[in-house]
Order: sequence, then C-alpha cells, then structure tokens
Amino acid sequence: MFEDVKFHTSNFMIRFGVAFFFSTAFRVADKHVYVNQTDLKAIPQISITKKEIGMEKYAELKKTSDKAIVDEFNVLNNDLMQEICDFIGSNTPESMITNWDNIVSKRVTEGMTMTETKLALGPPQSEVEGNTETQWIYGLSLIVYFDDGKDYNQATKTFVKRDKKVTRILR
Repeated sequence: MFEDVKFHTSNFMIRFGVAFFFSTAFRVADKHVYVNQTDLKAIPQISITKKEIGMEKYAELKKTSDKAIVDEFNVLNNDLMQEICDFIGSNTPESMITNWDNIVSKRVTEGMTMTETKLALGPPQSEVEGNTETQWIYGLSLIVYFDDGKDYNQATKTFVKRDKKVTRILR
C-alpha cells in the first residue's frame, strides 16, 4: 500500500461555545499511523476579548470551566481520531487515496473522490444531491460536481457502485 506517507493539516472544531484550533501531522509508515498534534489553542466564544489561550494553560485544571474546556476538546478529538481510524479500517487498496499532492496543496482536480476532496478543502458549506450528480458548494467562489458513483459492467449488464468522483469544477 503506502511505503511512507506524510500529511499535515490545520484543524478547527467548535463545541459548546469554544473554538479549538490545532495542527495535526499524520505519518503512515511500517503499517502504522502516527499522529502528532501541536499548537492547541482554545478561544471561548463568550469571551469579550476572544483571546487565544494555549491548551497547556488549561492543564492545571484550577477551575471547573477549565476542566469542561479540556473535556470538550477530548470528546471532539476522540471523535476525529475515531473517524480517521474507521476510514483507514474500512478502505481497501483500490479505494485508497491517490491524490496526496493535490490534497496537501488544497487543490481539487477532476477524478478526485469525495474523500480526497474533503481532505483537500474540508466539508462543503452545502450539498445538493441530484439523480446523476452531486454538487458540493464552497461559498460563492467554488462548486465541485461529482458523478453518480456508478459504472456500467458490459459483461453482466449491471451497474457497479464505486466512489463518486469529481467531473467538473466551477470557480
């Protein structure tokens, strides 16, 4: 599968009025996934100053509200890691990610899968499902169109399901 893959991303999560920002680096090597998270910051949205606070400041857990912020981050982070593990465990070599250069450059090209697009751009602001295509809308400046995820097998005269792929991009 992969000899050695490295991927770095900046993350943002919000829960119960606290925005969390952090960087995550993934490395796949020797049949293991290594994850390193750095630059963890929390910004309570009810704060008047919207001051960034490094998560290490919350480590002392002096106040109940500090413990709640750490607990909220842990829940979100555990959900994120579970989603990553589920993805890795449920994908076969033929459905693995092949567009790492585009993902790292935050660029989408025709032929990329929905998963690759989400890794490159994040989740869409909205999604429109049609009979033969799906549209992912990223603000006013970008719409990504995907096919229906079906190939016709001439031998069996049936449709075979596969990952939906980008067919066109409207900027």
